[in-house]
Amino acid sequence: MSLSYSKKTKFGITIYFFLAFAFYYTYVVLEIYRLNKSKYWISKSDLTLNDVESIAQLGSWVNSFQLAFVTLFFAGTILAIARKSHSFLTRFLLLSISLFVIIIAVNFILYFIFTISLGNLMQPLILPSCGLAVLGISWLWLHYRKKRVF
Repeated sequence: MSLSYSKKTKFGITIYFFLAFAFYYTYVVLEIYRLNKSKYWISKSDLTLNDVESIAQLGSWVNSFQLAFVTLFFAGTILAIARKSHSFLTRFLLLSISLFVIIIAVNFILYFIFTISLGNLMQPLILPSCGLAVLGISWLWLHYRKKRVF
């Protein structure tokens, strides 16, 4: 299995993983900021209209970056499948698993540094992880079907 690709493909893969990290960790930074601000808002006895608008806007930004990360993952998955290249799909799977393992490892470090729950850190990974599992199982099924093991 040859894993050499054109410069355009390597550039696309690099941009994909850079954007995935950027979207995910922008989500994390905004989520940490939102949780810290919520402590301030809880301590206030009266919330002003400006506070309510700020809460809504911050929640909107957090959700937008979470959605951007998930959308980017599924767009990358669709493009990897559309290439109809077994070796490219293999590389995409391995790199995606590596990306998730790195993110989870960094999340454990962030968990001990900041007062944020692991659930909040892992939330954007749930849907892509399920998608990655389905993609991996499909890849195995196609791989072994091609070899006529089943």
